[in-house]
Amino acid sequence: MDFIDRILKLLMDSRWHSIKEVEMNISIPSHKIKYALNFLKEQEFVNMQNDRIIITAKGLKLTEL
Repeated sequence: MDFIDRILKLLMDSRWHSIKEVEMNISIPSHKIKYALNFLKEQEFVNMQNDRIIITAKGLKLTEL
């Protein structure tokens, strides 16, 4: 899933991002982005609060692979 890599790359700055910002920067349908974000959250690669996302330490380690 190339778009998951693109989402993680966008979040690598370790700052909070809105879901809208992710949708604007990743050119795939919003339902796929939401599916990917839920997967990343379940795997503890990101934290989500309301409509904001931040990468976790575990997510950052994944980007190093």
